Amino acid sequence: MVRKIAVLGIALIFGVLAYAAGRPSALQIERSVSIDAQPKRVYSLLTDFRGWKLWSPWERLDPSMTRSFTGKPKGRGAVYEWAGDSRVGSVRLEILEAVLDSRVVMRLDLRGPFQGRGNFAVYALERENGLTTVTWKVIGKKPYSMKLLGLFRDVDRIIATDCERGLLNLKNAAE
Repeated sequence: MVRKIAVLGIALIFGVLAYAAGRPSALQIERSVSIDAQPKRVYSLLTDFRGWKLWSPWERLDPSMTRSFTGKPKGRGAVYEWAGDSRVGSVRLEILEAVLDSRVVMRLDLRGPFQGRGNFAVYALERENGLTTVTWKVIGKKPYSMKLLGLFRDVDRIIATDCERGLLNLKNAAE
């Protein structure tokens, strides 16, 4: 009887692991906010990592996280790395493209608690009716560990909530 329960338990564990492996790998989150500020103001907040303390949702979660800034001071080639508690993790961002007042593309490498390379954060700025609409997209692939966690927690919703909070902070900082 004990052996049957053990075999069933092992089969259940392997079934859960296999199910997680088969879950979609694509990650795509998109959120927007309208800001009563010129695109130039918003663009400067996005492309100067030293100013992210004003709006980044992760900066406020762990004010004691370690930070490093390398590469160019701002714009294309700027690099920002941080490491903090489990809520903010360990991340490396590098600005790959910075089109004045319209678009910023960053490479987003997750180093912990999840590992993920080759993801992207894209910020699109559009001026309309006196407001600047900022759309923040997170695009990439979910590592296996994130797919496994997704069986128990809505990982996409957690990321989307961070984006929403960040966009509201950005709005407040820009206005």
